[in-house]
Amino acid sequence: MKRFERARKLRFEHLPASMVGDYYFLNQEADGMSRSNVNKILRKAGKKAKVREEIRCSPHDCRHYFAQKQIKQGIDVYSLSRLLGHSNIDITTQYLRGLQMDDVLEIGRRTSPLRDIPIKLIWIKLRNMVQYSQTNNYITGGLRLEKTKKPIFKRWYFWVALIIVLGAVGAGMGEDKESAKGGAEKVATTTAGEVKSGGAEEKSKVAEEEAPKDYKIGDTAEIKNHNVSAVNVERKTSGNYDKAKDGHEFIVVNVKIENGGEKNISYNPMSFKIKTSSGNIVDQAITIVDSNTALSSGELAAGGTVEGTVSFEVPAGDQDLELIYSPNPFTDDSVIIKLQ
Repeated sequence: MKRFERARKLRFEHLPASMVGDYYFLNQEADGMSRSNVNKILRKAGKKAKVREEIRCSPHDCRHYFAQKQIKQGIDVYSLSRLLGHSNIDITTQYLRGLQMDDVLEIGRRTSPLRDIPIKLIWIKLRNMVQYSQTNNYITGGLRLEKTKKPIFKRWYFWVALIIVLGAVGAGMGEDKESAKGGAEKVATTTAGEVKSGGAEEKSKVAEEEAPKDYKIGDTAEIKNHNVSAVNVERKTSGNYDKAKDGHEFIVVNVKIENGGEKNISYNPMSFKIKTSSGNIVDQAITIVDSNTALSSGELAAGGTVEGTVSFEVPAGDQDLELIYSPNPFTDDSVIIKLQ
């Protein structure tokens, strides 16, 4: 708790924030603050307190993600209400229902803390909330405080260990001098051809590992225990009720996801994007041209598979399209499947 006391002494408490665990979490009172001002305050407070900071300052989606993470870690609904800065539990009730978390809410009223509760989030609804909150300049975020760690070379036991190691090496050098000569002569007998051959094999192996893999329709790409493939592609200009805008068409990609690990994994259609020939990266289209086959969100047990379609609106006739799959929205890990 010393690091929290140190932050309080530096007038950190003037921020509109709630403290839960290691987090100072900005609540609803920060609506009027711009993102740049919030970042400046958090950096300044962290620098003066001599702590390593992890800024989580973004629009409304940060608030949703943070709440989900705390629920998964076992926090109860009443603590969640305090974390989000709600004045009473009824506001938290409306908040959870808005995110399709009614099952979490009902169980949370009976048991605390929550554990192993499946959380289903409607991504289309969340995206609409994010767009709305961005227009209203709604800023939330948090600062994680951690103890500042000294570099290893500034610790006394590092130098003691170094002296002991150097002493042992010096004592052994005299004894191994003769054997080293014999070893050097044996090494010298190695042919130049063998050395070159071994070096070439190593370089070839490294180059093969570093080279990005090219995937096409029908291939299975593996990333973080997600085995994903594009089964087939269909082009449509319109559906029963909606039509692509002028000069564009709908690309409907039938995808398949398999859990190649031993633990459950989550999947979501919003993990897919398309890159056009002009380099434009397009999100999933809001359309019903594939309403009967559209991929939903959920979880896969070990060895489980799911198949469905994801649709995108792209320039008509574009033959150089690439499907991008990123299972984790908070990292840059992804695989690319060529659709031509």
